[in-house]
Amino acid sequence: MIATFRADFYRLFKTKGFWLSQLFIIGFIFISIASQSVGQVGVNLGDAAQETTSQSQYAMEWTGIISVQAVTSMMTMFLYAMLPMLVIIVGHDFSKKTYKNILTVGVSRTKYFLSQYISFAIMILLQVFYIYMASFLTGTLFYGVGSGFNQKQLLNWIMTASVQFIMIMTILTISCFVTYLTKNNVLSILTAIILPIILTLLSFMFQNAEWVSLFDFQNILGDTEFILSRSNELYQSILVALSTILVFLMLTIYQFNKSEL
Repeated sequence: MIATFRADFYRLFKTKGFWLSQLFIIGFIFISIASQSVGQVGVNLGDAAQETTSQSQYAMEWTGIISVQAVTSMMTMFLYAMLPMLVIIVGHDFSKKTYKNILTVGVSRTKYFLSQYISFAIMILLQVFYIYMASFLTGTLFYGVGSGFNQKQLLNWIMTASVQFIMIMTILTISCFVTYLTKNNVLSILTAIILPIILTLLSFMFQNAEWVSLFDFQNILGDTEFILSRSNELYQSILVALSTILVFLMLTIYQFNKSEL
């Protein structure tokens, strides 16, 4: 499994698509903070979108702390910047058909899948914390740290980042399933793009059905900091997300084990 990790990370760092996505992330963060503006991708009808919109309409004193809050409310934007890693780590062997060589040397299919999935999850986690760190450093460079930066603030960021990581992994785990089901990278990317929008629209159409909103992972991704103040909703959202991840991991392993090489 360690050899798989090393191979995945080596291939990732040698791929131009990865570095282009990093350039996009840091460039978007720099422009957003420098211009003191925020934005969203897709359909986002939650409180966070409304709040960040109102922030951009009024003069406010931006700081490193405010920069983190503003930029991370746009995590749906960065979700799409992480899609190259889905192709490079998870979809590479299927596009090149090299997974057959790996499986013929005695590596079980379950072990192969889990090693790739863990590598992918580690990179997504690093990406999330990279966005937080880049936002804080850029905001501090422009406007200073700001008041209220303490251990409590750090813990709040860690909690928010952790929940956002879970929501991102929920969406991308479904895309992983599509990759193993169809062996088609294009379909897996389209799933990551279209599925969150469909879920958000369903949540808007069936506002009286609270359970529907629990599956609106994209909206939760953008509203995480606000959901943290509502513990019951937070726990329900995390439970649904983790359950969805578990279900699709099991489905992926089942599909991969029964499929022909």
